[in-house]
Amino acid sequence: MSQYNCRPTTKDNQLWDLEVADPDGGPGGASLFVIRNRKDGLCMDLPRYGSVAAGTKVTEYHCRPAADNQLWWLDPRSGGHWIRNAASDLCMSVVGGSSAGNDARLQVARCGSGTGEQRWSVVSVVKPS
Repeated sequence: MSQYNCRPTTKDNQLWDLEVADPDGGPGGASLFVIRNRKDGLCMDLPRYGSVAAGTKVTEYHCRPAADNQLWWLDPRSGGHWIRNAASDLCMSVVGGSSAGNDARLQVARCGSGTGEQRWSVVSVVKPS
């Protein structure tokens, strides 16, 4: 998975849906969700099952909402959200920081270990009917 300038149209693969898998199974009753790509139908994933180390790359894989390495939760922060993995409690992050540019890889890292590379905006883009 890599970051790239936003082009939120159905012609590209940049639209992702946060699909609730467990409405109150996260810390403090937060919803746990999978992050599914609208174009290819695959979900953001971490290798294997269970906790992973900081620096592990985020990939895509066939969605299995019961798989703990595909479950994420939103942790509201000033200026956005941290997207935290339910199994490892690590945050989704951009390798090289917020100014890394296009094609920088996504990984998980200790939450709060950087500046803007862990802050995400969650916006609504309506699905076409």
